[in-house]
Amino acid sequence: MTDDEADWELLRAVDTEDRLAIPIETIMAMDVARALDRAIRRPWMHLIDVAPVPMRTGRVCRIFRLNADGQARLDGLRRRYGAISNPGGN
Repeated sequence: MTDDEADWELLRAVDTEDRLAIPIETIMAMDVARALDRAIRRPWMHLIDVAPVPMRTGRVCRIFRLNADGQARLDGLRRRYGAISNPGGN
């Protein structure tokens, strides 16, 4: 998996409020885990909370919010992969 593909796999789940909820118990593919590490280091997003998320059936999630650089990265990936709207959004 390329970096772009892994970044898309991670970021396409961002909701319409630029948030990404990842359940604590999630085991990610190595490429997607590296994409999360990249997103935090660049930084494209930052951790805003660790909490139960009702839409995730009350599972405890790490909740991240994209910043302007993260939104630009996601927009570029949407153009590249032909996504018109946010497939992971509400």
